[in-house]
Amino acid sequence: SGYTDKGGHHSGDFLRISHIIRNVQNDGVILRGIRLRRTMFFNGMLERKLNEVAIVIHSDADDARPALQQGLEEVSLEEVVAVRELILTNHKFPSLSFRDEVFWNGKPIWATNLLDMDYKTQAPLVCRWVVNYVYEDPTTRKKGLLGHTMIRTLQEAECDEKLSIPDSELRSQWRNDNAKEQLSHHREEKEMANQLKRYRAQRRNRSNAKLEQAMSGLSIADAMDVDDPGTSITPSRTPLEEVVDLTIDQDKEEIETMESEKITRHLSSRGTYVRHMRTSCVESFTPAPAKTTQAAINLDDECAPTSVSRKRVRFEEPPSNLASTKRPTLRISSLPDESQILEFSVNTHQPSDASPLKRAGPAISPPEITFIDVFSGAGGVSRGAISVGLKIRSAIDSDKAACDTYIANFPATNVFQMLVQDFPPPDFDCYHVVAHFSPPCQYFSPAHTRAGQNDDANTAALFTLSPQLCNARPYVGTMEETSGLITHHREYMHAAIQMFTHNGCSVVWKLCNFAEYGLVQPRKRVLLMFAAPGCPLPPLPIPTHGPKSPSRRPFVTIHEAISNIPVDSPYHVPEFYSVADRRRPYNPHQQLKGCILTTGVKGAHNYHPSGLRKWTVHELARLQGFPDEHVWGEKGAIKQIGNAFPPVIAKCFLASVKNVAEQILCEIAGAPAEIRQTSNRVEWKPAPGSQWVRKDQTVAI
Repeated sequence: SGYTDKGGHHSGDFLRISHIIRNVQNDGVILRGIRLRRTMFFNGMLERKLNEVAIVIHSDADDARPALQQGLEEVSLEEVVAVRELILTNHKFPSLSFRDEVFWNGKPIWATNLLDMDYKTQAPLVCRWVVNYVYEDPTTRKKGLLGHTMIRTLQEAECDEKLSIPDSELRSQWRNDNAKEQLSHHREEKEMANQLKRYRAQRRNRSNAKLEQAMSGLSIADAMDVDDPGTSITPSRTPLEEVVDLTIDQDKEEIETMESEKITRHLSSRGTYVRHMRTSCVESFTPAPAKTTQAAINLDDECAPTSVSRKRVRFEEPPSNLASTKRPTLRISSLPDESQILEFSVNTHQPSDASPLKRAGPAISPPEITFIDVFSGAGGVSRGAISVGLKIRSAIDSDKAACDTYIANFPATNVFQMLVQDFPPPDFDCYHVVAHFSPPCQYFSPAHTRAGQNDDANTAALFTLSPQLCNARPYVGTMEETSGLITHHREYMHAAIQMFTHNGCSVVWKLCNFAEYGLVQPRKRVLLMFAAPGCPLPPLPIPTHGPKSPSRRPFVTIHEAISNIPVDSPYHVPEFYSVADRRRPYNPHQQLKGCILTTGVKGAHNYHPSGLRKWTVHELARLQGFPDEHVWGEKGAIKQIGNAFPPVIAKCFLASVKNVAEQILCEIAGAPAEIRQTSNRVEWKPAPGSQWVRKDQTVAI
């Protein structure tokens, strides 16, 4: 299948053959295998790269077989166009492709025909992705009712032999790539500060030298310029004991790069400074031997000291791929030579491929799972994160009233009232384990029927996902948006997915009805879960509520949601919400007919079941899934409730995310993890009448 492009080249799909089946009755040959498709045909969800392909699978959720086994397809031998070479790998693009000259060096086909080759038809295909379309059952598949979609990277066990990267290395690259850039920027700033210090010290010491010359009877005209490194001063009366030329930088820096670590050695007249970069950062300072002819000069002090104490300083920091929130321990001990050791130590966690640290005393618990809430609003997602045990470290939103409400509920969190485009502020470590994104949904909402003044800002906020993903570098996380992103603005949905896949993240998304997860209203939203390179995807939670079914509970009713509200609640004063015209009462033992928006409930049930009044703030908060302890401000409470992500739904999805985050941190710490993502790799057995072919046989169809 497929088509021929303008150059006459085939641009269809490919088949990774697992069986060749021959029909003994008519001698027909059927090929069975996994379908692959060029990434240019996924509507922008994957980047358009020449000869990059992805495995395409259609599977059913109620089928117990692995997805790769369900995805087997059969084609006739007559449909085959050509035989192609295929590479299965989890390396980052462009490694192992025809662009990687280092990998292909030495192969005859590349050494002789590299410039003249037609890459599209002759160069190897590289597969790094699996696109899985999941349906609830065969009936919904026939109707075309898609359940959810998953785009993930190939697992280590699914790659070709010797062409894979361990998951631990992928996780390390995910965190350290950005850390190297920040470290380089920090070194540049530090070097500029040191140059400024040396310049000020030079000016200060030039003034001191001229003063000594004047005191010794020299005239300024007779003295040579101290700034000239090639000159010297010959005093006519009392000579100076020694003149130090401070315009010459006597400090030299040597950088040695080894396979297992990076060592930076800084030599100066005061001593030797050594910095080791491995899984931890160790810095040491060894004082230089004392000299009898000249005292060491500390350029960082306003006045040079008369004596210099010998010190050795060592810093031990955690690896850059972990965000530690605990305060370090500080201890000082004495040495026999009266020098001092200042130790700054934080509990470090070795990666999974390293030997575990040997510590005395009780076992150290895994680090806290830090959480960042981007587009936090009044704190709906954060309320759900606290309920599952996540440590909320940061929250970002531009609305002042929403930030005030958030601070009132989560006073220990770093709240940033700013545009997301301006985050993070300088000198803020924004690495987190889990992240959530809730971009503004006004423009993408199905209720948005006319242009608004904030449309440009709301659409621009969606495209901050990629830079914020690079800033926070989370291992796993979630994103929530209105259903209109799929139903009315699918091109924006595809662009949002590409922002995750561009950074090597696996994603799974679904159009969810929140009533199926315990919310009283039929609120439909797009829920997306993602995982960083080398991390397993969190599984989508199974719906818990629905129509009459032995496996599901009944839908939550209005009466269950708003009953037993505390009498002394300041947000529940029914007398203030009475209406002059009595409306028709309705049965509260049913679902809410309508959805909560920024102006209240939109739909048939936009008033209290009694028909005498409107909904109170506390009742709207209950209908949106907020607990009673959540505090609301004096202004904009109904708007904040309508914009909020229901905490009861956030709890359901973040519980799945937390389980995967715990697994990842346990693997990094070297502890055994109980949760493992099962591999979809299948070992096939030949069926009667079939014949094995080579493992890497791939044909164009």
